[in-house]
Amino acid sequence: MTILATNDIHAHLDEFNKGGTDCRQKDIDANLCFGGAARIKYLVDKTRAENDNVVLLDAGDQFQGTLFFNVFGGTVSGQIMNMLKYDAMCIGNHEFDNGIEYAAEFFKNLTFPVVSSNIDLETAKPLKEAGVKPYTILKDYGVGIIGYITNTTASIATGAQNVTFYNAAPVVQKYVDELHAMGIKRIICVSHNGYNHDKYLAENTRGVNLIVGGHSHSLLLDNTTIAGVVGPYPTAQTNLDGQPTYIVQSHRYGDYLGHVQLAWNDADELLSVTGESILMDKSVPKHNETAIQVAEWRKEFAALTALVVGKTSGVFDIVGCGTGECAIGNLIADSMQADAKTDIAFHNAGGIRAAFQIGDVTYADVLTCLPFGNTVTEFTYTGQQVLDLLERVYAGKSKDGNVVVSKPQWAGIKFSYNPALPEFQRIVKVEIGGRPLDPAATYSLATNDFVSGGGDGIMDKLSLPPGNLMADALINWFKLKGTVAPTIEGRITVVSA
Repeated sequence: MTILATNDIHAHLDEFNKGGTDCRQKDIDANLCFGGAARIKYLVDKTRAENDNVVLLDAGDQFQGTLFFNVFGGTVSGQIMNMLKYDAMCIGNHEFDNGIEYAAEFFKNLTFPVVSSNIDLETAKPLKEAGVKPYTILKDYGVGIIGYITNTTASIATGAQNVTFYNAAPVVQKYVDELHAMGIKRIICVSHNGYNHDKYLAENTRGVNLIVGGHSHSLLLDNTTIAGVVGPYPTAQTNLDGQPTYIVQSHRYGDYLGHVQLAWNDADELLSVTGESILMDKSVPKHNETAIQVAEWRKEFAALTALVVGKTSGVFDIVGCGTGECAIGNLIADSMQADAKTDIAFHNAGGIRAAFQIGDVTYADVLTCLPFGNTVTEFTYTGQQVLDLLERVYAGKSKDGNVVVSKPQWAGIKFSYNPALPEFQRIVKVEIGGRPLDPAATYSLATNDFVSGGGDGIMDKLSLPPGNLMADALINWFKLKGTVAPTIEGRITVVSA
């Protein structure tokens, strides 16, 4: 059996540059454009023509990330998926961005099964009515496909706040056992749970042969010395029976297409797992009819891709934004602070979805970087509350155990922390506006409506009126500054003593 797999497409239906934004001619000339539905269609068709027993899977997050979604919603993504004839997909957290009912309508229009085992469907009845099930069986191959999603979804997807998500490992084991009892011994999971969590699940279950993963945008390749690669493709983890469970994931947006070959014997024992993610650069031709259709859809927002709002003198990458200070995080936080005129501004690193390359930045680039339509919100905290907020972030949880999923980027504040110190005692030094934090003082803060609503577990929920769009704040900052340079200023410092 040959498995082809996509994950975290995020509405990147056309080719894109290294940062995930629209290709320019210079990118095309340098072979720095990747992915797109037309290339996926070409390679899927070619693989099916040359091989028997080809299965196409998607590991979630088709929604949200480019103007294809802003303009068309999930409609065109659904058309592409049906045209590609997927065999199954699992649900990603961003499928909830427009609410449960919207996701359910999207799933109803798909011509293949949608699987997710660790969602309590009684708390998400529209999904149940749309036909979402814990697993599906590919009867021609005797293979069970089990889906699962990160159990943090309720805190990272506004539209899923009232849905219950369970720890995946025991639920998956339940359905593995159920399938085994039915005589289905070949088990593949489709996961939107992240690479490290997939490794945990593999180690704490038995009977899973392969996990096709997503969510963490992890690049797995056979050559693990390449920059950005976090593990081998496939990654083998020893399960509870002492047997290997294999894990694959193919970065994000469709810049790679997952490709893995499985061989079982007549006793349903897995004999071999081989494969490699395929780089979707210009060496992969485009399917002509699909390319024409994508170009036709692009006409609906062509004006936004041509409207230049500013320039950069260097690359504003998103690598590292989730663990420390990054230049694009500084840029966005600065724009929010200027918009709200507050002492401090911060936003979740997980909301930064694309990088800016050197040169012109268009309106479309900004919306691709900040695609969620978040607004700037304002509130006040005492200095002690600011310190408590920082301690919460760098403990990775609130004192009552609410997990912090995404660390913020900051403006107006500089601080240092020591990760070796006990939880909630890690912040060593804080300056606001160049002066030491005063616990008794009152400070004005700006964040986005997702974070102030409790998103990513960064802070307790506040009910605040919406301000300007984050995208508009950033565009205004570009217009004010003209050309911006990427800078790291020591806003977040890690110390060891």
